[in-house]
Amino acid sequence: MPLVHALIEALQSLIQRGRLAISAMVLLTLVAAGPFDTLTRLTLAERFIYWSGIVVFSLVMATFVTAIMRPVVHGMQQWQESLAKSAAMALVFTPAVYGWTHLLVPPRGESIMGFHWFFVYVTLISMIIFHARGMVARARIIHAFRQSESGSVPAISPDDKVVIPRLLRRIAPADPGPVIRIEALDHFVTVVTSRDQYRLRMRFADAVDQMDGVDGLITHRSHWITPEEVVGQVRMNGRQFLNMSCGTSVPVSRKYYAEIMANALIAAKSARHR
Repeated sequence: MPLVHALIEALQSLIQRGRLAISAMVLLTLVAAGPFDTLTRLTLAERFIYWSGIVVFSLVMATFVTAIMRPVVHGMQQWQESLAKSAAMALVFTPAVYGWTHLLVPPRGESIMGFHWFFVYVTLISMIIFHARGMVARARIIHAFRQSESGSVPAISPDDKVVIPRLLRRIAPADPGPVIRIEALDHFVTVVTSRDQYRLRMRFADAVDQMDGVDGLITHRSHWITPEEVVGQVRMNGRQFLNMSCGTSVPVSRKYYAEIMANALIAAKSARHR
């Protein structure tokens, strides 16, 4: 279930060493600076409790929103993706931070800041953070791609079971995969894994060629899939589609239909979902 997987990924984000270090630095800065009048309204211990809750929950919710929004933001430009994620973050995080603030921060005058202002601040801050993270992630991918070596033999993971193809090693050395599908659009290809998606300027044929070692299938002139990631088959408007584990449906052209249905794994999964 996508929601369960997204929640598990969000909880796992709490124990990542790099994020722990950054979160600790952010927490100490917030406690010391005391923004939004928390410096004058709360004691040192109260500020630590208040901002600890904010930082921990925001980290979990940001990871959850990123995971659950992947199918939605597919194909969007960076600013559009950041805006969509920040809006989703505001919807799920604002009620929590508003209630947490009402619980711990004593009001000044009649009341504390209104809910709509919390929503605005959460949206703006989330927009900045998501956009910055997106730019950094893309810079890392480009750097890794330029620094990588194009080997001729696919790498094998430490457990000697999972094949890591050249394409994935070149665009995201830290992503264990698997590659779920590849989609071509104009002069670009989008490579979708169970963790993220990557857009590259290259030919579709070259991308498929660099999936050496992986038993994949072309379903359409601009689509390649891994049979293991097929979860079912559906017919819409007279056309056949394969439902993938990433939540998308990939078209199947008549040219490749017989070959695809000859795959025992796909045929078995399709039969169970009819």
